[in-house]
Amino acid sequence: MTFRHLPLAVLTVLFSLTLVSCDLLGTDDDESSIVTEGVYVANQGNFGDGNGSVSLYNPNTDEVTSEAIGNLNSIVQSIALRNDRLYLAANSGGRVDVFDADDQTQQQQVTGLSGPRYLTFPDDGTAFLTDQSFGGPSSVAVLDTEGSSLDMADDIEVPGTPEGITTTGDRVYAALGGFSDTSLVAAIDTDDQTLTETIDVGCAPRYTVADREDDVFVVCSDTAEVVVLDGSSGEEQVRLDLPAPSSTVGPGQPAYYAADVAELYIVASEDRIARINTTTNEVTATTGPLEGDPIGAVGYDAVREELYVGRVPSFTEQGTVTIHARDGTQTGSFQAGVAPTYIDFRRSEE
Repeated sequence: MTFRHLPLAVLTVLFSLTLVSCDLLGTDDDESSIVTEGVYVANQGNFGDGNGSVSLYNPNTDEVTSEAIGNLNSIVQSIALRNDRLYLAANSGGRVDVFDADDQTQQQQVTGLSGPRYLTFPDDGTAFLTDQSFGGPSSVAVLDTEGSSLDMADDIEVPGTPEGITTTGDRVYAALGGFSDTSLVAAIDTDDQTLTETIDVGCAPRYTVADREDDVFVVCSDTAEVVVLDGSSGEEQVRLDLPAPSSTVGPGQPAYYAADVAELYIVASEDRIARINTTTNEVTATTGPLEGDPIGAVGYDAVREELYVGRVPSFTEQGTVTIHARDGTQTGSFQAGVAPTYIDFRRSEE
């Protein structure tokens, strides 16, 4: 049989299937890929010196700028990348600074905070920020991120010492046991911006991370376990055993969620990192003990399949960030600032 003996309709179908097959095989000229263009490292600095900074590493060229952002006159608790902007929690400075992620020039600032810690973004116009106060009640601040200025929109009083914060659905979850003073997690409604409930997880919660299935992973600092909550209701789903209680120098960043591969990386001690499959809610691997200085931060780049670990020798000398394969084998390192305790990644499409 030859094509000239086939009806026109059949030829049309065959031609269409050929085009689809070519597209599935990747022969389309419009293909694009995601690349990691920058690894941003928050260096906490020494409290008395106020010498916090941000380092920037390009994994494609190995170029590193140990002080891409400096002269902050504050320690840096955390950073967050959002819409080509870098949000920086200047803890001892009582403010949040916003920088252009491209050239690191300052764009916005909000002051008058007590002790800003961590940020989460339920949408493009709003940020929730944990704000510790030692002279009165602590709170979760609501920031308006739209427009040319960064403004305080609301302030929600919470018990305990608020630390890590995350968003899932119409709720924000904040860990309230930053200094092991409570076993509570706050659930805040993102629509009316009110405290919905406090959930007793039975351990000292320091960090919260939500996955794409709306589970909330609560990392405690006094027990070797992770409590998994249902994000929509706050009900406990399961508890996962870790090899040791979560511990980071600083205290720094105890966990990192790699959404694209559904994995949660948790610093289980100052030289070990546990990996959790967030689809099955199981601990699948433990990396370590890792040689070198104690761990202050962890981040996993799913694009390049590289594990980044902040190393803190002390609070008076520069630290490093070591780079590892998935099995823990060290493949590289770069110099950071004093006490690298938070890591985030900037990606783009090519």
